[in-house]
Parts: sequence; structure tokens; C-alpha cells
Amino acid sequence: MSITDTSIGLGVVLGTPSANGAGAIFSVQSDRFGVQLNADFRARFAAMAAKNMVFSTSTATAGTTIVAANVAPPAAAAATFLSLYNPVGNTYDFEVLFADIARISGTDGAQAWYWCVSAGNTAALTATTTSAATPQAARAGTSTAKAYTQAAITGGLVHTTMRMFPTVGFAAAIAATTPNQIVREYVDGSIVVPPGSVLTLAPGAVGTTVVASASITWAELPITGTGGV
Repeated sequence: MSITDTSIGLGVVLGTPSANGAGAIFSVQSDRFGVQLNADFRARFAAMAAKNMVFSTSTATAGTTIVAANVAPPAAAAATFLSLYNPVGNTYDFEVLFADIARISGTDGAQAWYWCVSAGNTAALTATTTSAATPQAARAGTSTAKAYTQAAITGGLVHTTMRMFPTVGFAAAIAATTPNQIVREYVDGSIVVPPGSVLTLAPGAVGTTVVASASITWAELPITGTGGV
């Protein structure tokens, strides 16, 4: 069985043209599982970013101090460390591309960090947006998302823990030699935030006066049947 991998979307097929002149049919190369091999023709997310489909949100530039309400999984209407909300009734899914966490100062709790989700919200959240959703193309663009950092997500349901974010604290003071101070997870679309859901980055413990910063980057894609995907 031959499987064509179209996940990249833009690329060139690796292979050698047959000797039939113009319009030659390529001899396609496949891996041992029969998946067609492609080479990137341009940067991976460039096409989506150029079309104003890719956005990022982040905590304050100086970071934010972790408080008890931020700890995974956050309660209903809790103030969260950093959250991405796909509004009820939206016609776009949010596919998370990657996220970054930087631990800046303070004394870590013995902890991991987690992706948490508040799903199934049927009423619109009434919280005030406290973080911008910034387009990743250097041109005007508008996101359909709302984002929050250290703001009570009024109207939101309780979060549940989805999975671990790959960084950990060691119950010690953060210093220049602290491991994992800055970590990026390439989520690569494996987390999808549908309308009515809140996705949150949450620490596993408060620690002592821990200041951290984070960002989430996602693509906004029309839901099947509403936008022609």
C-alpha cells in the first residue's frame, strides 16, 4: 500500500525523472512504510503565516509571578498563568504549533508543567482579555481568539489535565546554571482547541516567588463544512 504524506502541504517530491522528455513522470521515492518522501520547498509554516492564519500570545514581557490559582489543573473561573480561548460559535479550530516557557527567577517547587483544558463551555466567557493574539506575519491581521494571563476566566468551567509540558522544576533557586530555563515544545498540531474550549499552560506547584514567561503559537483553520477545508 502506498501512502502520500501531505502534512507539509508545500514541497517537492524526491525522485529522478524518467527519460520521457517534457512532462516527465517522476520516479517517486518512498520510505520503508511506503510513505512518499517530500522535501520542504519553503519554511514549514510560511504559507499559513503569510495568509494571517498563525498567531501567538504571551505573558507580560517581564514575566508573571506564579500564584496558587495557576496550579494545574486550574479551577473554574480561576486566574490562569496563560490561556488560549476559542470562543463559543467560532467557525475555526485552533491547531497549536509550539509553545515556550522561560523560568526567570525565584525558587521552583518540585514540579512539572502541564497542558490543561476547559472543554465544553457552552456560554461565552465574560472575562476581560489580558493578552494580545499577535499575527506572525508583519502585516495587519485579526485573530478570532481570546487570550488571558493572570485574569479570572469568568464563566469558564473547571480545567482537566491534558498532558505534561516537557519541563520540570527542581525545588531550588533559579540561577544562570539552572537546567531547562527555556523550553520549547513543538506541538505540531497534536493539540486542537475547538470552539468553546480553553487551553492553559499551568505549573504543577507554586514555588516561592517564581517569575516565569510563556507563549503559545497556533494556526486558525476553518472547521470542516464551514470554511471549505
